Order: sequence, then C-alpha cells, then structure tokens
Amino acid sequence: MADGNPDSRVYAYNVVVVGDDVKARYFKSAFFSGLNSGIGHEPNHGVTTVDIPQSALPAGKKLTIAVRPVSSLGTKGKTIGTTWRT
Repeated sequence: MADGNPDSRVYAYNVVVVGDDVKARYFKSAFFSGLNSGIGHEPNHGVTTVDIPQSALPAGKKLTIAVRPVSSLGTKGKTIGTTWRT
C-alpha cells in the first residue's frame, strides 16, 4: 500500500536520515525492487534493500531514519521511522 489504499502499489520509497543537526539531512529515493513484476511475483518476496554509505550519513550520536512509500501517481503513504544511537 503506497497511500492507504490496498489496491495502490508502491513505486518507490523516500528515505530520510537526520542526525544531531536537523538541517543536515541525507535523502534518497529508491525504486521498489518488484516495480516491473506482477503482483505476487516480486523478486526477493518484495523486499527492497537500500544501501547508504557510512560516509553519507549525517553526524550525530542519534540518527533518525524515516521511510515513506510513494505510488507512481505521487501519493504518499504513512511514514515509518526509527532512531539509531551510535
């Protein structure tokens, strides 16, 4: 679900990482790994992996990571997030 509609398919994910300085953010948009596959036939069971180099992460003792699904029409789903302490 990209926007709360069970028939809406995820097109991409917006990933944001914020460190101690909220102005210094890392942003990456990653396409859904099963984008060109039929529903139920996605590679890796539909799991999308995003690699972020450590050198790209903002500085801080605490990193807030948020991921938001986006549909191909630009509608957005609910953001999920977590906090990582270094």
